[in-house]
Amino acid sequence: MDYIILESVYPPAEDSYLFVSIIEKMNLKGKKILDMGCGCGILGITTAFGGGEVLSCDINKKAVENTILNAKRKKIQLRSFTSDLFSNININEKFDFIFFNAPYLPQKPKDDLEKAWAGGKKGREVIDRFLEEAPEYLEKNGKILLLQSSISNLNKTKKKYEKMGFNCDKIAERAFFFERIAILEILKKQGKH
Repeated sequence: MDYIILESVYPPAEDSYLFVSIIEKMNLKGKKILDMGCGCGILGITTAFGGGEVLSCDINKKAVENTILNAKRKKIQLRSFTSDLFSNININEKFDFIFFNAPYLPQKPKDDLEKAWAGGKKGREVIDRFLEEAPEYLEKNGKILLLQSSISNLNKTKKKYEKMGFNCDKIAERAFFFERIAILEILKKQGKH
């Protein structure tokens, strides 16, 4: 994977590659996808190669610049801009998929780079904000793919979404010596509005 990584941008790691392995198996042709927290652009670019229409955003301005740079190098069309989660996304814009490799470590970020992994005091501040806002931006049969760590309580995420009327299933997982990372697939239960 040939990506330029600018200073203060999260470089792809095991979590990114796990997410890419799932995206590459999906049929995304003609689907509208939001790549939340785009970093260097690896998820959005992989999605665009699969035929998806991609909107990517990140709180880090350098990450947005990095995504645009890598997309141009790979001759990929996507839109990318700065946004603190959904703050700069039109509420009327709906997506078939929202991808988010969420920051989950229990620490406050000190700089733009740390915003990629520091999820707040308990590691859930960013995830919980995302969980509250994301359903408003989904198409009727849309899905969220959320990468999260056992460090930030996967069961809490699952229970929260199920309480909101969603199915929440683990579709991929990888274990490391101090944590497990998992991708959760979240979609509205049939019959719910």
